[in-house]
Amino acid sequence: MQKMRCIQGIRGGAIILIVLWHLNSVFPNCLPAFGDRGVEFFFLISGLLIGIKYYDSDKMKSLGQTAKYAVEKGKKIYPLYFLTIVPMLVFLFKNWRAHELGTVKLVSIIGTNLLYLQSWIPSEEFYWALNGVTWFLSDLLFCYLTIFIFFWIIRKMGSKSTLVMLFLIEFAWEFLVLNCFQNQTAFLIYIFPVCRALDFGIGISLGVLSKCKEKKNLNGMLILSLAVYVIMMVVFNKKLTYSVYHVIEALLVWIVVMNGGSVSKFIFENPLLVKIGNISEVIFLTHLPVIAYMRIIWEKMVGNQYGFVEWIVILLCIFVTAYGASYIQKMLQVKRQCKSSL
Repeated sequence: MQKMRCIQGIRGGAIILIVLWHLNSVFPNCLPAFGDRGVEFFFLISGLLIGIKYYDSDKMKSLGQTAKYAVEKGKKIYPLYFLTIVPMLVFLFKNWRAHELGTVKLVSIIGTNLLYLQSWIPSEEFYWALNGVTWFLSDLLFCYLTIFIFFWIIRKMGSKSTLVMLFLIEFAWEFLVLNCFQNQTAFLIYIFPVCRALDFGIGISLGVLSKCKEKKNLNGMLILSLAVYVIMMVVFNKKLTYSVYHVIEALLVWIVVMNGGSVSKFIFENPLLVKIGNISEVIFLTHLPVIAYMRIIWEKMVGNQYGFVEWIVILLCIFVTAYGASYIQKMLQVKRQCKSSL
């Protein structure tokens, strides 16, 4: 139970980083580029939970089982996913160059997004179209298909060796892309599902590794790791490569899950952060449409001028919308469960 609270706390922190980064579109240069870091934590946590929950079970041992799991996950989130795409589709026609794209490309963009396939197309017009963050779900569903592969590797090599191997592959892939495919670095390092499956696999390895006996209080290591991470983000920001951040992020997650002591409890078991983490999926899907429409409303009311008050108003609207959508989602799930039990 304590582990789950810590994990949800990390999720809460990650979604805050993502939301704050996307608010940069409203208030340019107001905040460092934290969004990338939040997404990386999401992939790690997703893999971690799979490793903890399923490694010792008879599930996820074949492509058929993982494909079924991926389909169930995709179906579960699809109603909210679809509802967040619709307002952005309206936004595309009214405020974007939809007429310049041509019918074929426009239909292709809409189709790939509706089918969770946008992250396989190496073009910003596809993977960042409509509700731009949904490329993450396209990647994540592919990651679910790879669960049985990572479980097989871990059983053959052990979780520690698998962890080292995946980090080495990440460093090698990043080196190759940065030196040979400079015009596609954003896609090949940040968006490409196969690359993101490595982050997911690292998370699975951490999950399996965390199933061993908990360590003694790791307060000191957590404080040091957090300090290094904050310095990396604030001082170096995008000067460091993704794989460098992945190492310290994986270390942070492992420390918190294993036993981060009173520091971990104070930060990651904070009730507010845990509550935000509990609805992080909903916040993730709804925050960009809210930002887009709040910008339109605000600019019509007071013009293209933003300050601290406007920033707070938009932030509040994001969280109020997310809590409302989360409540409706829960009510619909309860209704479906009641119908299925009849």
